Amino acid sequence: MLGDGLLAAFGKVLIEICAHPEKYSDRAVRTTAVLSLTKFMCVSSGFAEQNLQLLFTLMQNAPEPEIRANCVLAMGDLAFRFANLLEPWTSHMYGRLRDSDVKVRKNAVMVLTHLILNDMIKVKGQVSEMAIRLEDDVERVQNLARLFFLEVSHKGNAIYNMLPDVISHLAHEDSGLKPDQFKRIMDYLMTFITKGAHCVSLVEKLCYRFRTTQEVQQWRYFAHCLSLLQYNDKAVKKLLSQISCFQDTLFDETVFNSFLEITAKAKKFASAELKETVCELEERLVDIHNKGADDANAAQKASKMAKRVAKVKGSKDDEAGTRKPLRQSQSSRQRGKGKASSGGENQEPDVHDAAPTKVQASKAKQQRRRRVVAESEDDEDFMI
Repeated sequence: MLGDGLLAAFGKVLIEICAHPEKYSDRAVRTTAVLSLTKFMCVSSGFAEQNLQLLFTLMQNAPEPEIRANCVLAMGDLAFRFANLLEPWTSHMYGRLRDSDVKVRKNAVMVLTHLILNDMIKVKGQVSEMAIRLEDDVERVQNLARLFFLEVSHKGNAIYNMLPDVISHLAHEDSGLKPDQFKRIMDYLMTFITKGAHCVSLVEKLCYRFRTTQEVQQWRYFAHCLSLLQYNDKAVKKLLSQISCFQDTLFDETVFNSFLEITAKAKKFASAELKETVCELEERLVDIHNKGADDANAAQKASKMAKRVAKVKGSKDDEAGTRKPLRQSQSSRQRGKGKASSGGENQEPDVHDAAPTKVQASKAKQQRRRRVVAESEDDEDFMI
């Protein structure tokens, strides 16, 4: 494949056709070339390593859906032959689960199911993309996704290990799921959690998830997942001990109702000792909810009052801004009238201009003193 033989020469031709779709636009030629390229890659690890990026580019960006579907199938064969080469590209394989073409999505579900069940690739957080296929538009894809999780549930604790990350990914707004879709997916996945120890552990992990976000919708998702678990004595006590994690979210009616479902479910099968714990949990939930509702109402009223004050203040500022130029215009008009009336040849001197300066005032004062002294001397001469 990498030498100067006949297959190596044909390999260069295949690479040229697959890498330049603008030059080779014939659909049949391109489809055949990509399919041949994948077969060549399955034969030689060196040839596969050199052209792996080209194959993934075709799998993502090829406009022909049959080319993308064939590339997905080829990834399964390459992962079986050269598992280490495909491991860094695993996320791109999960990405084909969101392809616009039904055949590509179906092939992606089948290939990933085969690889995961045979331990050829590790189950990571991207498996949440497989969970989204439970709500696919095509029923055939939905059934394949259900079969995948059913088979995975037989592999020890696989579902339990992946569930916290799956919940976090699905609860994020980037998942594109609607609330009803999220609930149906979790209703199905939670049926595989049957062990009491797993329930206790999931209660703790989900309670910690409340602190990782400030989105009300995500709080509702986490509360719904908690309501789907089967509660024993340890699970109820664990939930009671973790109440500080989610007490700030109980003001929301949906979150509060989900926790009430937990207490109602636990009361049905609880022993006498457990019922006391459940009643204590319920009382604390109600008290926190009522207090939170009062605080929320007070905060809402305060925000409304602040908006009103800001609105009134803004209107006063606007009025002050409009009055100021009016006053300036009136004063300017008065000054204009004064100047107009004072104009002309027979203009009287301004009072301010006629006012004596300080130097003139001091000189006049000295002259008056001299006159007084002179008059006093004349009086003395007259008396003599």
